[in-house]
Amino acid sequence: MLAKLALAISLSAACLGASAQTVPQDAPAPSATADTSVRPTTTAAQQHGWFWYDDPAESETAAPPPLPPVAQSQAPTQANEPPIGSVAWIAANIDKIRDRAIDNPTKDNVELFAYVQKLAMDKSEVFANNYIQYVAANPALDETSQHPTSGYANFTVNQAVDRGRTEAMAKVAQKTAIWFFFKSDCPYCQRQTPLLKMMAAKYGFDVLPISLDNLPLVNGDYPNWVTDQGQGRALGVTVTPTMYLVHPDTKQVVFLEAGLRALPELETRVMEVARANNWLSDQDYQKAMLGLPQKYLTATFSAQSIKNPNDSAEVLAALRAAGTHSVQAADLNTLDDSTTKAPSTPWMGKN
Repeated sequence: MLAKLALAISLSAACLGASAQTVPQDAPAPSATADTSVRPTTTAAQQHGWFWYDDPAESETAAPPPLPPVAQSQAPTQANEPPIGSVAWIAANIDKIRDRAIDNPTKDNVELFAYVQKLAMDKSEVFANNYIQYVAANPALDETSQHPTSGYANFTVNQAVDRGRTEAMAKVAQKTAIWFFFKSDCPYCQRQTPLLKMMAAKYGFDVLPISLDNLPLVNGDYPNWVTDQGQGRALGVTVTPTMYLVHPDTKQVVFLEAGLRALPELETRVMEVARANNWLSDQDYQKAMLGLPQKYLTATFSAQSIKNPNDSAEVLAALRAAGTHSVQAADLNTLDDSTTKAPSTPWMGKN
């Protein structure tokens, strides 16, 4: 036990001796007679540590003067806000009013939203009623004058369409012929041939049947067929039946239809191809499709006639001039043939 204690004491002494050797030997020992009022000067680096440095720019440059106070933005004035109750005011506020009523459904909040919503609906209904009134009185704006909705008027329009289509198809048939590509065993070709024959008999089309497999149709239709001599390959015909509209004078061959098509589809496609290639006039095409010639603002409206585009009255006058109009109201005293006035009673609907 005593031996262990002696060993511990000797180790402690050795450690203390090693520590003492690390102190610089030339460091002066403090003297009892030294003037304690004198203190050694220290550098900035000694004051602040190893990782501190002075920035000369900060120490030498004067602090910038304070910025002037920023003017507070003022709330928009009432003059810039939309009038209360207007469409713009409703659009800007109805969502906020609704959200407030949902978050806090008090009587006042819910009623406010309900009133604003009804105001919007009533304004919409008033506009719709006036729209119907003004448009119905103006033939340039009333689409039902060209596209009627009543059954009686539709029947009349359909009759006009039939007449116009018959006349237009007859005009196209005088200028063009149909190439009919088929294969002998094609079931769709066999169903197409009666419709082609019907269209040829009704309008006067010449139909040239062209066999792609050098064989006749198995049902015996079009016995005077011809063999394809490379026309089908040149046109890229891969589906039967395939039909082309041919204009002998202009040497044009234009794709018509591929696959089995009903007669109305064929007629419509013939007129579209003819119109696209200027084989049919706009007027004939519109009569064939709609029963009467159409007048579009896109064709008659002239923006160049408007001097001031910000003047709504001038823009309206130009649009009116481009449309089809009738005088919406007049005084009988002004309806004069400049020679003699007609008796007023029969013109007023009275005997």
